[in-house]
Amino acid sequence: MYINTIIESIDSNIAYSPIVFFSLLILAGLNVPISEDAIVLMGGILSSRKNEYTVLIFLGIFWGAYLGDIISFYIGKLMGNKLFKNKKENNLLDKINYYYGQYGVLTLFIGRFIPFGVRNAIFISAGMGNMKSNLFIVSDFFATLLSVIVYFTLSFKLGQSFEIIFSKIKIIIFAIFITLIATIIIICIIKKKKKVDKNLK
Repeated sequence: MYINTIIESIDSNIAYSPIVFFSLLILAGLNVPISEDAIVLMGGILSSRKNEYTVLIFLGIFWGAYLGDIISFYIGKLMGNKLFKNKKENNLLDKINYYYGQYGVLTLFIGRFIPFGVRNAIFISAGMGNMKSNLFIVSDFFATLLSVIVYFTLSFKLGQSFEIIFSKIKIIIFAIFITLIATIIIICIIKKKKKVDKNLK
């Protein structure tokens, strides 16, 4: 009952999700601790429930992620040296700069698939380094497009699987309940049998 209420509430407000996702990803670009992966996951799952919003949700996520990347790049370019004085942060940036030196734009494409704040570090270090703005903007467009398509598609498929699960959730809960009861009964029988055996001895 509660699950259905939550789902209905989400479904009734799904029209706002592209704007919400876009805004959250812009904040993520400003280094607010918001998970891009979680947003893409939610977007894909929501889209699988309401197919008519798929394109809008995808575009909201893509443009939010892409513009967020550009914001991170310019944070690095304009304020990086002032903001990142922590040794650990500098070590991470040094490593990323090394990879940029070795592998160039490929670092951007690979880094786009790495979560846990590494993405922003990659974009910021690109800004702090010698990467030209035009090169970053063009290459990150394709890197973002690729990563969002991959993650969005996977989460969309996951959402379709959830549909099957939700449709059978009562059966699943009932099966779990029966299994739990059966397990408790078996444990009680075993304990009782052991107690009887001890008394006989």
